[in-house]
Amino acid sequence: MSKPAEEADARSVRIALCEPAADLRGALRARLDADGGTPPLSVVAEAGDGEESVRVVAATQPDVAIVELWMPRLDGTDAIPQMRAAAQDTRIILFTAATSPNMRRLCGTLGADAFVDKRATSDALVEQVRALAA
Repeated sequence: MSKPAEEADARSVRIALCEPAADLRGALRARLDADGGTPPLSVVAEAGDGEESVRVVAATQPDVAIVELWMPRLDGTDAIPQMRAAAQDTRIILFTAATSPNMRRLCGTLGADAFVDKRATSDALVEQVRALAA
């Protein structure tokens, strides 16, 4: 049975930020938490390396994980498939500045649901989070 519309709208979109640069992680958290849209966006976990990313995604089962491709201790190419196995309902956004023309194909190969270039506006990332969470 589905929830009433009011209940569904009140539920926040739970997000895990998996980004090695602490300053960028902080800026992304501030932008996502301040979005003001409905449903609200809520960062529920953060990780600065690939191993920690897999652990927090498995533990929190977020709606969306935003994952950098190049991370210390375990690269995104290894972390994303592990996240997919541990949190099958989590939608994964590959978030990187890598410029390979094959990035979208790599995204699908790894099991990520979407790709957002880090050079895009923060609005583009928010739009992709909302699209995947819908």
